[in-house]
Amino acid sequence: MRISTITLSLIALFLITGCSDINQPLYQKPTPEVKVEKPIYEKPTPKKEILFNQKLQEVAALIPQDPLYEKMNLDTPEKKEWFKTLTYRLWDRQITRYQFVSEGLSKFPLNKYEFNFIVKALQK
Repeated sequence: MRISTITLSLIALFLITGCSDINQPLYQKPTPEVKVEKPIYEKPTPKKEILFNQKLQEVAALIPQDPLYEKMNLDTPEKKEWFKTLTYRLWDRQITRYQFVSEGLSKFPLNKYEFNFIVKALQK
């Protein structure tokens, strides 16, 4: 009895692949589990709130001196609270300058200059 080359090839192929699904890749990279946690916002202590408000007034005093600064549309109490909280988090070093600008631009994409202005003014 002679077994043909094709028959031997098919038997070898089945032995190599075994019971595995030929549509599955031989190796899959494990997908890393990434946990994205919301940053914890620490509310200001009464002393910090006083210091922050003083600094905010200093920054506000610089705005009229800059002709390129355009007032942001903080026309609702929610927007004002969001902005004040975001600015406090920057001032208190709970977030970085990059995070401040990035979060700011997510709500006010046309105000990149203003967010950078605030970053620089808070550092003075």
